[in-house]
Amino acid sequence: MKKLIVAVVCTLTTGTQWGRAQTTTIYPTIPGTTIRDYSQPGMKVETQGRSVVVYPTLPGTSIRDYSRPGARLDTDGQTTTVYPTLPGTTIRDYSQPGVKVETHGRSAVAYPTFPGTSLRDYSRPGARLESDGRTTSVYPTLPGSTVRDYSQPGVKVESQGRSAVAYPTGYPASGYYGAADTTSGYPGGVTPLVEARPNPVRPSGVNRYDPNSLANPYGAGNPYKADGLMNPYSQYGSPYSNKSWQNPYATDAPKLYDSQGNYRGKLSTNPYDPDSTSNPYGRYGSPYSPDSIKNPYGAGNPYSPKPIYVFPSR
Repeated sequence: MKKLIVAVVCTLTTGTQWGRAQTTTIYPTIPGTTIRDYSQPGMKVETQGRSVVVYPTLPGTSIRDYSRPGARLDTDGQTTTVYPTLPGTTIRDYSQPGVKVETHGRSAVAYPTFPGTSLRDYSRPGARLESDGRTTSVYPTLPGSTVRDYSQPGVKVESQGRSAVAYPTGYPASGYYGAADTTSGYPGGVTPLVEARPNPVRPSGVNRYDPNSLANPYGAGNPYKADGLMNPYSQYGSPYSNKSWQNPYATDAPKLYDSQGNYRGKLSTNPYDPDSTSNPYGRYGSPYSPDSIKNPYGAGNPYSPKPIYVFPSR
């Protein structure tokens, strides 16, 4: 869904006019830069009247990857419907959920729909888009509402002439390396890797100069750090490693414990793992559970003096 929303935003911010043929190319950049990452696939957005076709491209090229599904966007001026297509075609895949985007002036609300329909799925989170003309901010919302979910990172898109740069805002985890306090119940005396409490209320308060902060791209957040959580090639940051928080299918993701030794789930993007912080219905991922770091009034309270630590699997 994130890619579809970014595609909508990038299409709007690059000046696409409905009814006029235009092509927008979207490609990933190396963390913290505007340099293209040629090892990653991109996307191409083609405007066709009141419709837009989005399809993936082969890594480092603008050639369509016919083996992967794309998306189609249809609009009536106020509402844009986004639905997935079968690989290599513009035919709707009715087995997959879609997205609806409703425009309200300089704002827009995007929400998921049930597979094969245009009916809103109130059980899943959506997103809100706000623009001042040159900059568009995209942030996630709580399921079935337009209320911002401060526990999740967002996206900012800056228009620069005929180009636009999209970059993430906030981090799902931020903090510092520290020594384990075995008297507090940490498992096996393992040294925790990093504090993991989100900072939803004061995102600017994350110390980007602290060498132990994941928000510091030259410190703990260095994308080239061998065992870094922000390194997409490390066992803890790779989208393919079973030990990575970035792998949505991982079953051995890093575990979370607070300073009292209480288990706070797994730092994971797996929405189906019952212990995952990304499972909105689980004890540790629900924004309403007192044991979840996604709950700013529970374990995720940004003002709590008790840190939460990440223990990677060994």
